[in-house]
Amino acid sequence: MNVKQLFAVIISLFSLSSNSYSNLKPDLLCDNSHKETLISVGSFEPLLVQALSHCYRFIDKPAAELIHEIRTTGYLQPAQKNSLKASVTRLLLINNDSLVDFSSEKFLSKRIAYINQQLDNDIKVLLVNFDGNQIGKITGLGYDNIKYTLLRKYQGKLIVEPFNLNREPVNDFDVEMSQDIFSDGNQLMREIGTAYISSDKNSAASENATALYLNILRSATKHHFPEVETLSRITSGDHELPGAQVYKGYLRLYRHDTITGSQKYENDLTIEYTLMASYNPYNKYLRLKAMGSGFNPTSGKGMQWDGSYDRGYFQNKVNIGFRAQDYDVYMNSHAPLNVNNKTSYTSGSSVTVGVDISENPGFNSSYTVTESSTKTISDFNIIDKTSGSKASWNYQLSRTESSKWNMFYSPGIFSKDKVHGLPHLAKSNLSPAVVGMWRVGGGETGSKKFEINWSVEYLNAWVTGDWLSFTRRWRSKTRNWGWWRSNPVRFYFSRVKS
Repeated sequence: MNVKQLFAVIISLFSLSSNSYSNLKPDLLCDNSHKETLISVGSFEPLLVQALSHCYRFIDKPAAELIHEIRTTGYLQPAQKNSLKASVTRLLLINNDSLVDFSSEKFLSKRIAYINQQLDNDIKVLLVNFDGNQIGKITGLGYDNIKYTLLRKYQGKLIVEPFNLNREPVNDFDVEMSQDIFSDGNQLMREIGTAYISSDKNSAASENATALYLNILRSATKHHFPEVETLSRITSGDHELPGAQVYKGYLRLYRHDTITGSQKYENDLTIEYTLMASYNPYNKYLRLKAMGSGFNPTSGKGMQWDGSYDRGYFQNKVNIGFRAQDYDVYMNSHAPLNVNNKTSYTSGSSVTVGVDISENPGFNSSYTVTESSTKTISDFNIIDKTSGSKASWNYQLSRTESSKWNMFYSPGIFSKDKVHGLPHLAKSNLSPAVVGMWRVGGGETGSKKFEINWSVEYLNAWVTGDWLSFTRRWRSKTRNWGWWRSNPVRFYFSRVKS
């Protein structure tokens, strides 16, 4: 850490309120008596430096020194490499603005090779202010307007995690409805109000800075990714292809935020993206498989209210969507289809990929690439919303599929209505499994735009009054995350060839 960064951290300590950063308890994420090594290149926000300093020991590397290494060898110098060996996990922090003198296209391949070499050495890399083209050339997946991207290899598999997504034009919104019931049988229903919450207010781009940087620290210190192990285990065939014909990575979309009071949701969706090139038929394919830890409305700590007359917030509906924007990208397959009144379902895909055996002796002329997974889905239905080039699914609580008012029931005369109890998946972890596959022409060497997003509707249902006159009420909060129409991600089909 250089003098400028140290001074900035000291100033930031005085500017932080006592209940902002300290209450986040970053020390729980690591043993800060044995800090791991972090190499920083460039200048960074004081709060980011402060957050990472809880678990990492900063070593500042001048940009000129890094540029010299990349130009000459593309590798860390031997002395520096040895100094990193003492750490179990290491982190390389690079601000692209510090490489302005090294930003020409001529040196892009060297920068990419350098970053890939760090990843292969089990060094995590936090990229700051890198543009979508640079990230796409490194990961096969590019996006704009993302300030922070954390890269790592886990069991040899690339994991990409973006932070502070600039989402638009889809807003979060809250709705509240009431239904007054009178002893004479009359009813009065009314909408209390709908509040649309701006994307900017709820996007990570403007979330509380300390929470943003703590999320980066939380991810940097995360060591196990069972969802990646599961996704890679259920796939067969792609590892048998020639290396140039397949490229795979894992995109992690994580959001942890408050629903109400002390209740926080924690949604962690991992998307396996696989690019494949086939010689015969002459096509290229993109397969998107979503799984992950899942959607949890309570972060495992229980709902704000869970009694006979008041329950919430629980997850009423979860939507996952992938959509190709370019006209020459075609839907090849998707799963699951509609699933109703089932206790489990299977999601899977299959495609035949041809190999030019004259260029790849020792390989078969074709391979069948398949993947399949089975999930429990008790008390939720899956509604397949796929159309055209868009793959989309709703995971809908079956009780409220036709009406949210079905959450209420009458226990008998001379008593007010009550709220039904909730199934396990409505108030704990719902882990989805969906897959979509698209194809383009085999000669495609550019990138294609896709929307990738999720949306969750949280519901609170409660009853007030007495048996003579009571009011049934529900209110919902819808929260969205991901990339939308005017700010899509790009998949680089140039990463594979047949």
